[in-house]
Amino acid sequence: MKRHFFGSILLLFPLFSAGCSSDNFVMIFSGAEDERNAYLYQRLYERFPNYEIIIQSVGSGTVFTKLANEGVRSDCDIFYDLDITNAAQLNSMEDDGHKVLANLSSLEFTPPSYDSSVTSLTGIEDNFLVNCKTDLVFIVNHEVLEENNLPVPSSFADLTNPVYRGYIQMPNPQSSGTGYGFYNGMASLYGKEAALSYFREFGPNVTEFTSSGSVPLKSLDRGEIGIAIGMLWQGYQYELKNPDLEVIIPEEGCPYNLFTMGMVDTHELRPAAFDVFRFLVEELNYDQTLRFTSDVIYENQGASLTEGYPTDVKEIPMKGLKDPAYKKDLLDSWEF
Repeated sequence: MKRHFFGSILLLFPLFSAGCSSDNFVMIFSGAEDERNAYLYQRLYERFPNYEIIIQSVGSGTVFTKLANEGVRSDCDIFYDLDITNAAQLNSMEDDGHKVLANLSSLEFTPPSYDSSVTSLTGIEDNFLVNCKTDLVFIVNHEVLEENNLPVPSSFADLTNPVYRGYIQMPNPQSSGTGYGFYNGMASLYGKEAALSYFREFGPNVTEFTSSGSVPLKSLDRGEIGIAIGMLWQGYQYELKNPDLEVIIPEEGCPYNLFTMGMVDTHELRPAAFDVFRFLVEELNYDQTLRFTSDVIYENQGASLTEGYPTDVKEIPMKGLKDPAYKKDLLDSWEF
């Protein structure tokens, strides 16, 4: 199999000239995938035609790094799709006498009613709100597997089989919330040391630990690999478009990660920025959940708009989702 290097991609979605001095200018740092960012931008433009809105698309890890370094001086008004552990760490940080994250409890908006599975992990007292859950699976390309006489795996344990060497891609836990979710899933399932042993067997089968969570699926769709670690929702959307692809719900259950949205402190005082955030929280994020991410975060959440999306998926009980020290310990031990 060919080896490929994948770097981070920076995308802008402007329909106006960016003028940071404008009272109507709003900057969103987003770790979401391109299709979700495009949908958000379309809806925001329709709702706020007189605002200058830019969605700057960067990985979740980069969103954290930029806000940690820039603090309240950041151009960012709103962050979106920042993994929950990084959000928890940002919430403990200060910059020039200010908390980095705005105090959501002081703002006038209606917070969502969350499903019981996430209520202990989100709330305005955290100064961030969960915007999606991503169950993690693996997706196979049957054409590639058949051409190379490879069996279809049914479990994460199967992926350590040396016959898959050179046929798998996985996002890098150091740069991707999806990759970290899978790594933490194995640690939550087996314990840290056993998880590291798992990855020592699994790692040689991986062609690339990619910087983005979406890259493995794109490679799979092009037939460059046979197996991709990815998100359940995105895998199903790819499967509907490509009959060679199939989402496999692993026998062990699905690891998952949670991602968050919030505001940078003092930026909530700008009416345009707060208008956009309130619309995002009270309406738009619910709509994108049904259209894209689909895994349940809201109380009485409606049916997914993705055809055939599973409604009852076994999940691995995840550890340390809001614990930056736990995440640091895992990432410090990552060997690839």
